[in-house]
Amino acid sequence: MRPTPTPAGFLTFVRNGMGISTEVLPDDSVWLTYAYDNAICLVNQALCLVAPSIYTLAVYNLGGSNLIQFAQDLNGAPDVEGSKPPMPYFQFTRKQFLMNSYVSGTIQSTSDEGTSSSFVVPEAAETLTFADLELAKTPWGRVYLGIAQKYGSTTWGLS
Repeated sequence: MRPTPTPAGFLTFVRNGMGISTEVLPDDSVWLTYAYDNAICLVNQALCLVAPSIYTLAVYNLGGSNLIQFAQDLNGAPDVEGSKPPMPYFQFTRKQFLMNSYVSGTIQSTSDEGTSSSFVVPEAAETLTFADLELAKTPWGRVYLGIAQKYGSTTWGLS
């Protein structure tokens, strides 16, 4: 049987892979549908021809990143233990991943009076879009970008 992404499989990924409980996000949340549907629309289906399991992982990881980016906390949601100031899960997670901060690109070099360092900017990073830069902020977005870039550009897939 060829693995294919499904809403039920995505929910399992969210619960077990991402560790998001029903207390934070109920099974019938519209945010799950939005995140999954967006990923299905954006992940290049040509990946399925290469390896259905890779396509499924790409959909679930992009969906997971979407979920962190889109989902809203429930009214009266519990705060994350130890968050300062106290914040519910999605607000806290977006703060942890600096998702409310603008990033215009990758850092090439930095210096001060005593030190300096520079990084080689990989060729793939030179063509990252704003959406790609946003994806790079979460572990799930980075997994998706890695899969997409391994098999082609994030826009067109296999070439």
